[in-house]
Amino acid sequence: MQINDLKYYDALYHEKSFTKVAKKFKVSQPSISSAIKRLESYFQAKLVIRGHATADLKFTPAGEQLYQHAASILNELDSAHQEITHLQSRTTTIGLPPILK
Repeated sequence: MQINDLKYYDALYHEKSFTKVAKKFKVSQPSISSAIKRLESYFQAKLVIRGHATADLKFTPAGEQLYQHAASILNELDSAHQEITHLQSRTTTIGLPPILK
C-alpha cells in the first residue's frame, strides 16, 4: 500500500469515476485500478463494486469504512506536512544591543 493509493481512493469516492481520477492525478486509468486492487489486497476486503455503466460504481460497507479512515489519514498527513514545513522555514534571529566603550 502507498500513500497515493489512499489519495486515489479518496478521489474515487468523490468522483465515482476511474477516468476522472486518472485525469486529476495525470496517471493512467489502470494505475487507479491497480491502486484499488492493492488496497483490497491489503485489507483483504472488496471495497468497490463496478457495474457495467460508469454510474454503477458503488462502495461496499468495508469501502465506506475505509473512506472514513482514509480521509482522516490524509488530513493528518497534510497537517504533519504543514507543521514540518513551518518548522523548517522558521529562523531565529538573535539581536544584541550595541556595546558602548
